[in-house]
Amino acid sequence: KALQLKPDDPDTLNNLGFALDDKGQFDKAIAAYRKAIELKPDYAPAHYWYSNLLVITGRSEQAIAESDLARNLDPFSPPSTMNFCLTLAFARLYDRAAPCFDKLYKENPDYKIAQYMIGLIYQQIGRSEDAIEIFERLYEADRALAGAALGYAYGKAGRQGDALNILAEMKALSKQKYIP
Repeated sequence: KALQLKPDDPDTLNNLGFALDDKGQFDKAIAAYRKAIELKPDYAPAHYWYSNLLVITGRSEQAIAESDLARNLDPFSPPSTMNFCLTLAFARLYDRAAPCFDKLYKENPDYKIAQYMIGLIYQQIGRSEDAIEIFERLYEADRALAGAALGYAYGKAGRQGDALNILAEMKALSKQKYIP
C-alpha cells in the first residue's frame, strides 16, 4: 500500500529493501536501497541497511564504504557505529574492528554488545585469555548473553571442566527463560 501511495519515498523504498532482503530477494532489495539513496543521498538508514546486504552478499569493500557513510550521516547513533564495526568484523578486518568496538564501548559503557563483539574478535585472533576475561565479566552481568561465548572460549582454551559447567548452567537457565 505504501508503494502505491508513495512510490518515490526513501522511507518506503528502504522498508521495501528490508522486506525483500528478509525474503532473500537480494537483487530487488539492492535496487530498492539504491533508489532510496538516489532520491535522498543523505538518508542514513538506507546506507545502513544497504551495507548489511552488501556484507551478506560478500561485497566487503562496498559494505564498509556504505556503513562508514551511514555512520558519518548519523554520528551520534551507537547502532550506526556498531554496524560499521560489525562490517569490519564480517570483512575479517579484525585489526580495525577491535578498536572500533572498543571505542564504541568506551563511549557507551552500557552497550554490552560492543564488549561482547570485542570478545568474539579476540577469540577469533587467538587472544583467548582476553576473550575469556571479557566473557566472564559479561556472564556475571547477563548469563543469557555471554553463556555460549564463555563456554566456547573455555573449550577452545582447553578448559573442558569450565566449559561443561557453563553448559550445565545454560541448560538449567533455559528451563526458566529463552537462551539464544
